[in-house]
Amino acid sequence: RVFTDREFAAAGATITRDLSGANTIMGVKQPLNGSLLPGKNYLFFSHVIKAQPENMPLLDEVLEKKVRLIDYECIREGGGGTTPRLVAFGEFAGMSGMVN
Repeated sequence: RVFTDREFAAAGATITRDLSGANTIMGVKQPLNGSLLPGKNYLFFSHVIKAQPENMPLLDEVLEKKVRLIDYECIREGGGGTTPRLVAFGEFAGMSGMVN
Protein backbone atom coordinates (compact mmCIF):
# COMPACT_ATOMS: atom_id res chain seq x y z
CA ARG A 1 0.00 0.00 0.00
CA VAL A 2 1.04 3.57 -0.52
CA PHE A 3 -0.12 4.70 2.95
CA THR A 4 0.51 2.95 6.25
CA ASP A 5 -2.21 2.22 8.82
CA ARG A 6 -0.67 4.94 10.98
CA GLU A 7 -1.09 7.49 8.17
CA PHE A 8 -4.71 6.44 7.62
CA ALA A 9 -5.38 6.77 11.36
CA ALA A 10 -3.75 10.21 11.43
CA ALA A 11 -6.16 11.26 8.67
CA GLY A 12 -9.13 10.11 10.79
CA ALA A 13 -9.69 6.55 9.61
CA THR A 14 -10.65 3.81 12.04
CA ILE A 15 -8.31 0.84 11.67
CA THR A 16 -9.90 -2.52 12.52
CA ARG A 17 -9.83 -6.14 11.43
CA ASP A 18 -13.52 -6.57 12.32
CA LEU A 19 -15.57 -5.50 9.31
CA SER A 20 -18.84 -7.00 10.55
CA GLY A 21 -20.30 -3.52 11.17
CA ALA A 22 -19.52 -2.34 7.65
CA ASN A 23 -22.26 -2.25 5.03
CA THR A 24 -19.86 -1.89 2.09
CA ILE A 25 -16.30 -3.18 1.83
CA MET A 26 -14.01 -1.83 -0.87
CA GLY A 27 -10.74 -3.32 -2.02
CA VAL A 28 -8.60 -3.73 -5.09
CA LYS A 29 -7.68 -7.41 -5.15
CA GLN A 30 -10.19 -10.16 -4.52
CA PRO A 31 -10.36 -11.35 -0.90
CA LEU A 32 -9.11 -14.73 0.20
CA ASN A 33 -11.56 -17.57 -0.37
CA GLY A 34 -13.70 -18.13 2.71
CA SER A 35 -13.32 -14.57 4.00
CA LEU A 36 -16.45 -12.89 2.60
CA LEU A 37 -18.95 -11.72 5.19
CA PRO A 38 -22.55 -12.78 4.42
CA GLY A 39 -24.98 -10.17 3.14
CA LYS A 40 -22.38 -7.42 2.63
CA ASN A 41 -21.69 -5.24 -0.41
CA TYR A 42 -18.21 -5.67 -1.89
CA LEU A 43 -16.35 -3.70 -4.54
CA PHE A 44 -13.16 -5.21 -5.98
CA PHE A 45 -11.61 -6.74 -9.09
CA SER A 46 -13.07 -10.26 -8.78
CA HIS A 47 -11.74 -11.71 -12.04
CA VAL A 48 -14.87 -13.88 -12.43
CA ILE A 49 -16.47 -12.17 -15.44
CA LYS A 50 -14.51 -14.30 -17.93
CA ALA A 51 -15.26 -17.51 -15.98
CA GLN A 52 -11.61 -18.20 -15.18
CA PRO A 53 -11.67 -21.62 -13.45
CA GLU A 54 -9.34 -20.55 -10.64
CA ASN A 55 -11.79 -17.81 -9.61
CA MET A 56 -15.02 -19.83 -9.66
CA PRO A 57 -14.78 -20.76 -5.93
CA LEU A 58 -14.96 -17.02 -5.18
CA LEU A 59 -18.10 -16.66 -7.31
CA ASP A 60 -19.62 -19.69 -5.56
CA GLU A 61 -18.92 -18.04 -2.19
CA VAL A 62 -20.50 -14.76 -3.37
CA LEU A 63 -23.66 -16.64 -4.29
CA GLU A 64 -23.74 -18.84 -1.18
CA LYS A 65 -23.30 -15.90 1.20
CA LYS A 66 -25.71 -13.63 -0.69
CA VAL A 67 -23.03 -11.00 -1.22
CA ARG A 68 -23.67 -8.07 -3.56
CA LEU A 69 -20.55 -7.92 -5.75
CA ILE A 70 -19.72 -4.78 -7.70
CA ASP A 71 -16.86 -5.87 -9.91
CA TYR A 72 -14.67 -3.00 -11.11
CA GLU A 73 -14.19 -4.87 -14.39
CA CYS A 74 -17.92 -4.48 -15.08
CA ILE A 75 -18.19 -0.74 -14.47
CA ARG A 76 -18.31 0.52 -18.02
CA GLU A 77 -19.19 3.72 -19.81
CA GLY A 78 -22.93 3.78 -20.38
CA GLY A 79 -23.27 0.39 -18.70
CA GLY A 80 -22.59 -1.48 -21.93
CA GLY A 81 -20.69 -4.75 -22.15
CA THR A 82 -18.42 -3.56 -24.94
CA THR A 83 -17.93 0.06 -23.88
CA PRO A 84 -14.69 1.25 -22.23
CA ARG A 85 -14.05 0.36 -18.61
CA LEU A 86 -14.23 3.25 -16.17
CA VAL A 87 -11.99 1.57 -13.56
CA ALA A 88 -8.76 -0.09 -14.61
CA PHE A 89 -5.32 -0.94 -13.33
CA GLY A 90 -2.55 1.28 -14.50
CA GLU A 91 0.57 -0.28 -15.97
CA PHE A 92 2.54 -0.05 -12.73
CA ALA A 93 -0.33 -1.36 -10.58
CA GLY A 94 -0.56 -4.39 -12.84
CA MET A 95 3.15 -5.08 -12.50
CA SER A 96 2.94 -4.60 -8.74
CA GLY A 97 0.06 -7.06 -8.55
CA MET A 98 2.17 -9.68 -10.34
CA VAL A 99 4.93 -9.29 -7.73
CA ASN A 100 2.51 -9.49 -4.79
